[in-house]
Amino acid sequence: MLHTYLTDDLTLGYPIVGAPMANAAGGRLARAISGAGGLGMIGIGSNAAISLVEEESTVARGDDQTRFGLALMIWAVERRPELLDAALAARPFLLSLSFGSPQPYVARVHQAGALVVTQVNTVAAAREAEQCGVDLIVAQGTEAGGHTGHAGTLPLLQAVLEAVQIPVLAAGGIASSRGLAAVLAAGAAGAWIGTAFLACPECGNRAEVRRRIVAAGETDTVHTHVFDQVQGLAWPQQYPGRALQNDFTRQWHDRADQLSGDTDATERYREARAAGDYDTAVIYAGQAVGLVTQERPAADVVRDLGEGAEAVLRRRCGEVLYTSHMTVAGADWEQRVSDLWAEMDKYDEAEFVGRIAVLADELPPGSGIGLFERGAACDSTGHSDRAVPLYRAALDAGLVGERRRRAVIQMASSLRNLGNPQEALALLTTETEAASDDLDGAVATFLALTLVDLGREREAVAVALTALSNYLPRYNRSVARYAQQLTENMP
Repeated sequence: MLHTYLTDDLTLGYPIVGAPMANAAGGRLARAISGAGGLGMIGIGSNAAISLVEEESTVARGDDQTRFGLALMIWAVERRPELLDAALAARPFLLSLSFGSPQPYVARVHQAGALVVTQVNTVAAAREAEQCGVDLIVAQGTEAGGHTGHAGTLPLLQAVLEAVQIPVLAAGGIASSRGLAAVLAAGAAGAWIGTAFLACPECGNRAEVRRRIVAAGETDTVHTHVFDQVQGLAWPQQYPGRALQNDFTRQWHDRADQLSGDTDATERYREARAAGDYDTAVIYAGQAVGLVTQERPAADVVRDLGEGAEAVLRRRCGEVLYTSHMTVAGADWEQRVSDLWAEMDKYDEAEFVGRIAVLADELPPGSGIGLFERGAACDSTGHSDRAVPLYRAALDAGLVGERRRRAVIQMASSLRNLGNPQEALALLTTETEAASDDLDGAVATFLALTLVDLGREREAVAVALTALSNYLPRYNRSVARYAQQLTENMP
């Protein structure tokens, strides 16, 4: 499990907060994100009806008191203080107050029992927010969708982490497990993620919006004032909005100031938005939009981000920080282990396991290699229950290289033997994304066996055929195609 302020202090399952995208992140999406282990947020637009706050909050809360957050723009609260009244009456777990100074509001929000978070786009704003007493800061880079500043996420995050002592979340350009792993490694307590959820069915947008999100690439956005100008919205000038490029931005982006007072353009835009004409109307999205390649339930997105980030961190940190145990034990140790395995049949089970343990004890305490060899010895002598915790400990110790992959494969096999094919499936599915090597066939074999255990025989055959196709040079394309066809029309 990942351990940060969000998971340990706020008891989230994953260090993920759904970004409060106005008109997209409503109660349904917030509930789905919170239900999957993150924290869902509801975005309240500057012109939103006051009744919308409680309506969407009721959906998010449900009958089981699911935690959720609300988000307001400070410049909008200054014009409509009733927005804050309604937000506090809805009893959110977390209230986001951004795009202005939170100072006048922090004490009141705390008195109402909510935590306060604010998005910042500069180091100066981060320092001011900390002095105001907020509980968390979001370092929002210009890669983010919607309204944001001009500094990139990574430069801003580094500077903010150095400048403040309270927990910092990263926002902007994070839509994959690698992105989440990257900001956690840098020191962030989690990620504030929006674009990754824009193609989820729980999102409060239209099917055409989701289609365009899936089709867009990383270079298809623009940071622009045009949509605020044409709608007469009072967004401060330092916060342009990042959106998908369309015919309207191509026509007006370089002369956005000319839209003010253009009643014809305003009316055409209003009609386009009402009709769902997104060649003209806005779709806010960040530069990570190219990573969103299909419509998926929000719960799947949360779990893949969280579990994938943990897998990336375990693998990559082990690789980066690894110092070869060969320099500690020497090639002679490896040869003695190899010789013992070759002579395994000469010993009874207890003696063999004991001899492996003696060799493992020659390595430094907590050595991943030693733990792996102990686990493999237990596994090979029929003690899956003893092998699994040893494999886990070996992986936690930063095991790398071939032994790391063998540990995953063998632990998955042991989990099958112990009647836990679901966890075995998760391990092996993640492992299919690892760098290819001569153990790919073993991963596929045990994945196929696990799918059979779960009653998914057609998928099992497809996996096995796909792996087999690599060894059939004259038929690899046709066999791979047949394997794909086995799962294309599954219910």
